[in-house]
Amino acid sequence: MNLPDRILFLDASSLQTHVGIFEEGRWLYHHRSDKEALNSVFQGTRNCLDHTGLKLLDLQGFVFCAGPGSTLGIRITTMAINGWKSFPSHQNIPVFKYYSLEAVACLLIEKGTSTPFTLVSDFRKDLWNHLDVDGDGNLSPIKVIGREEAERISHLLLHIRQRNQWLEPPGNATTIPYSLKDLPEVILKYQLLLRVSSAEAFAP
Repeated sequence: MNLPDRILFLDASSLQTHVGIFEEGRWLYHHRSDKEALNSVFQGTRNCLDHTGLKLLDLQGFVFCAGPGSTLGIRITTMAINGWKSFPSHQNIPVFKYYSLEAVACLLIEKGTSTPFTLVSDFRKDLWNHLDVDGDGNLSPIKVIGREEAERISHLLLHIRQRNQWLEPPGNATTIPYSLKDLPEVILKYQLLLRVSSAEAFAP
């Protein structure tokens, strides 16, 4: 997939909000905030534009995380993108989505994590979003599983905390950070982006 230059990136699916501008598989600037998404999405966008010397009119694409993850955070990013897309100057700018668990899985593969492994993230009490990576590095579809099924997993089980309320992870899981430092390169290498007509949240 050929991507445009100067893409605005928004991910508020986890406890931190990530906003950045990237092109050709590298960050021009990446802003991370612990503040609530309602403020950090727009402040982060302003910081990125100020740091790079760009204006909103200079952007040629939008990328957002559709989930799974924080429902409120994802809704704020989709509302922001759809709002910007309503401007006459931005109506023809392409929008792309990716999924948080797929992104983390590919980042882990790229860093040499042994396969097979499973990723889970918080959905609601005793339920988790779930993605398997098999021994050949193939990714399964994302689904929701319960505690009993999660605790039967015998290989490496990794947990991502994506919601503010504390949900106890499966007892056999190791919690890892949601780090996106190397994501632009991985997005290109693993072709994680899907073009969409408008920004909408993932529905399990």
